Amino acid sequence: MANANWVYTLIRALDDLGGAAHVSQLAQNRFVFNEQNEQKDLQASIRGSIHDYCSDHSSGERKGAANGNARDVFAKVGPAKWEIRDYRNPFVKFALGKIDSSQVLGELEESGEDRTKIEQLIGEMEDDKSVFVREHWRSSPQHPRYQNQAFTIAHADDGKFVGQGLRAFFEYRDLGINAATKGKFGAHVIRAVPGEESPGAWHSHDLEFQMVYVTQGWVVFEYEGEGEHTLRAGSCVLQPPGIRHREVRHSDDMELIEIISPAEFSTVPEDAPE
Repeated sequence: MANANWVYTLIRALDDLGGAAHVSQLAQNRFVFNEQNEQKDLQASIRGSIHDYCSDHSSGERKGAANGNARDVFAKVGPAKWEIRDYRNPFVKFALGKIDSSQVLGELEESGEDRTKIEQLIGEMEDDKSVFVREHWRSSPQHPRYQNQAFTIAHADDGKFVGQGLRAFFEYRDLGINAATKGKFGAHVIRAVPGEESPGAWHSHDLEFQMVYVTQGWVVFEYEGEGEHTLRAGSCVLQPPGIRHREVRHSDDMELIEIISPAEFSTVPEDAPE
C-alpha cells in the first residue's frame, strides 16, 4: 500500500472480520495481506495506522470517542485487539460505501470538526481506496465469467422424466447442471417407476462425489460396513467414492435428488461384502 495510514483498508478488513479482530488476524486478512504487503513489520504498521485514528491508550482501557471526534475510528478492546468504534461514524460509512465524500463533509458540517483535517482524512482514504482497488484487482486471480459455468434454471413443469437411466426401476429428470458445468457436475430428480422393484445388486461408482436427498416417499439402501438405512423425505446421504452399496426396496411414490461429480461416470458390479 502506498498510503501509510491504511484507514480505508483497515475499516474494510475489520468489517470483513465481524467488526473486531486481533492485529495478527488483520495481517492475514484478504484485504490487508497481498503480494505488495509481505514486509516483516506488517503488524507494526497496522498498529501504527490504527493508533492514528484511535483515542484509546492503555491496554483495554476505553477513553470514549475523543469528545465526538469523527477521526476516532477505532477502539481498543483488548491486548492487540481492535474494533470499529461506531458504524455511524461518517468515515466508516464512507469506507463501507454507505455515503460519498461530499456526504461525509455534510454530516460533519455542524460537529465543530476542523474542515481542513476532515478533507485531509478524506483525501487519505481516497488515495488508500484507489491503491486498494488497484492492488486487489492485480492480486486476485482472473477467471472467465462464471468460472466456466453457465447460468441455468430447470422448472418442474418444463422437465421430462425418462426411463433410460442407470436403474431401470427409476426415471430421471435432468436439471441441466451437466451442460451448465461442462460435465464437471450433474444433478437430476429420480422417481420410482410404480410396480417396478430393485434387483438389489451390489455395485460401486467411479466418481468423486455423490449426494442423495429424498424429497418424497422412502428408499432403503445398504452400504458396505454401514448396514441398511431407510431414507425418508428430508433424509440426505453422502456416498463416498467407491463404496459398495445396493438399493434394497423403495415406495412407489419415492422421489429424490441426486448430485454427482463428474456428470458421467462408470458403475462397477460388485460382490456382496462378507
